[in-house]
Amino acid sequence: MTEKPITKTSPNGQHAGHRQRLRSRFLKGGLSAVADYELLELILFTAIPRGDAKPLAKELLNKFKTINNVLNADETSLLKIKNVGLSIVTTLKLFKEVSSYVAYENINKKQTIFTTWGQILDYAKHTMAYLSHEEFRILFIDPNNKLIDEEVIEKGDSFSVHIYPRKVVQKALENSATALILIHNHPAGDTTPSTEDIQLTTHITNALEPLDIIIHDHIIVAQQKHFSFKSAGLL
Repeated sequence: MTEKPITKTSPNGQHAGHRQRLRSRFLKGGLSAVADYELLELILFTAIPRGDAKPLAKELLNKFKTINNVLNADETSLLKIKNVGLSIVTTLKLFKEVSSYVAYENINKKQTIFTTWGQILDYAKHTMAYLSHEEFRILFIDPNNKLIDEEVIEKGDSFSVHIYPRKVVQKALENSATALILIHNHPAGDTTPSTEDIQLTTHITNALEPLDIIIHDHIIVAQQKHFSFKSAGLL
């Protein structure tokens, strides 16, 4: 009886085969062809050139619940996870910033602000809805309703961010803007504007009025919803 050879596959070989199959499935079917943890695995492959990235991907999702939350998690929180080092943190932040940049390009390439309202809202949610702290961002609009630029002018804590109307005016003048879209986030999830939010919007509107600069909208975003001052009749 002829003895058959036994083929042994090393752990690295097994992982390499899994990576190749996962990459192929993603390239053929896109996002719909992979689970959330597998998408996170694909991202982690950049920082983990060998070995099994699946356990860490599942652990990150178990801890932060969604991929957006993972990408928006702060460095300190990420480094508390076993086997997460600066290389992995850098990779996650790189993917977050690149996706934000692409979202910004999508709204910046359009002809007018009014034909891209959905993209603007998507951009606001993508860049700010999953943050653990409050940010206040401005989109600067030119006389032809084209986007000039955008800027985060203040960052706060989990509950508030302090804005000075004169700084908004200064930034509007620096960008030669004739209109603004104000955006900030509520990390707690409730997008109902506070009394301070309403007062701030009124103060900024009044400060800009003598300069013939208008506010198209003030948008508050959270993970599951948003609030538009314009739609609510507050502008």
